[in-house]
Amino acid sequence: MTDVRYPSDAGQVAQRRQPVDPNDAAALEAWRTEARSIIDGMRLLAFDAASPRGQRRYCRRHLRNMIRLHLRALEARIAAIEPASQAPAAASSPT
Repeated sequence: MTDVRYPSDAGQVAQRRQPVDPNDAAALEAWRTEARSIIDGMRLLAFDAASPRGQRRYCRRHLRNMIRLHLRALEARIAAIEPASQAPAAASSPT
């Protein structure tokens, strides 16, 4: 299994928060490349998590944390490409 890196670093955080212009082909290609990288990392982590105990490379706790980080990074990328009118509303706390 290939080493899975953390989904983002400090330099990418600011870039992730900026909306992606859907009319800019280069920006969309960069977005697609980042999203594909995150999805590929999640796939490797999930495959490792589903492996039998003796065949796992990482412990399940680490795998859960890494999958959670990848999921958050992917959600941020999706939010950057969604128009403001279609972005999901903040989840309200149950009362």
